[in-house]
Amino acid sequence: MSSSELQKEPDSPARLAHRYVAMIDILGFKALLASVPVMEIVARIDHLLSYVRGMQTYWASSVVTGETSEGSDRFGGRFHLNEMHFSDTIVVWTPPSPQSRHDPFTQLQGGLLVSSVARLICRAFLVGIPLRAGISFGECYIDRDRNILVGQAIAQAHEVEAAQEWIGGAIHNEARLTGLPGLGSVMDWHVPVKAGHAVRTRLALKWVDCTEDPAEDQLLKATLEAMMQAVSTPDVKTKLQNTKEFVDTIQGKLKYRLITESGGSDWFNPLNPDEHTRAREQANRHRPRKQNG
Repeated sequence: MSSSELQKEPDSPARLAHRYVAMIDILGFKALLASVPVMEIVARIDHLLSYVRGMQTYWASSVVTGETSEGSDRFGGRFHLNEMHFSDTIVVWTPPSPQSRHDPFTQLQGGLLVSSVARLICRAFLVGIPLRAGISFGECYIDRDRNILVGQAIAQAHEVEAAQEWIGGAIHNEARLTGLPGLGSVMDWHVPVKAGHAVRTRLALKWVDCTEDPAEDQLLKATLEAMMQAVSTPDVKTKLQNTKEFVDTIQGKLKYRLITESGGSDWFNPLNPDEHTRAREQANRHRPRKQNG
């Protein structure tokens, strides 16, 4: 089935098709329930999912082609994500796609999902909700009305999610992602996995890079430090230590890149906010664009 045929076909709520799927687990959910009122948890999760929905508008208007009308005409306005939340699990998936991962429609939908999940992990962490996500691509059947989700992509996404030993996300090797616009949100990393799990992947979501300003960088670091001081169980400490190594690496590279691109260290000078703005604008203008493929 081609992307043009998909454009003409309604996005049925229940059908067997190829999709990108993300399985996202809220870590420490039992402890969260014990310390935070249920309705506040619901409000936090709904806020995070609204952020994902907002990402779709940005992606369609700014990332697809740089021209909103062209992107809308080409893909028939079908540029969106679906999400479902139950207990400590969030599931996000794309509309039905052609079987080929190289189809433009499939790549753009996959890029939207990868980027959105990376940003979701970041936004959730900043409000004290640690997430762990797994992503894959393949055939699956999803019926939202009857809460039925079955298929290879769902099983693989859950498999890679459950295997990870940190806060963050990774993509299953079987997804074989190539040429996705969202691969700027992915990096090569030896993803830590729990003992006894056969899953291995080096496709980590670069969620730490999704902060919006230096203040959020500091908040992210402070939040992680507070979590590490609060825990005592060895397995949780291991998860947080693995997370810290990832965060320290990404933030170190980000700091070096931003200082280099802005032409000086004023970017991180808290006494000079105007310089922060000018440096960010300059960096965005001159940052080289990554080529797909």
